[in-house]
Amino acid sequence: MPSPPIETFFVFRSDRIFHIVIDERWFPWGKPAISVESLRELVQALTEVEIWLERKDASDLKLEPGATVPTRTYPSPVLSQ
Repeated sequence: MPSPPIETFFVFRSDRIFHIVIDERWFPWGKPAISVESLRELVQALTEVEIWLERKDASDLKLEPGATVPTRTYPSPVLSQ
């Protein structure tokens, strides 16, 4: 029998909520940017899954380990796995 998923609770000292959109799902975040490592943890993405930042005015960008992605209050950047 598989183990149940581990729930994660993030706490931020902030006066606003930022969002990131991944595969049309909105995720709240407490800072104006998120690391790729935190992003993977947030969406439970496996390390072998590529994560790309979709950009309107430039080519899409593959996010490498150590990269930081801006979050938005509205509208959010759109990411896809």
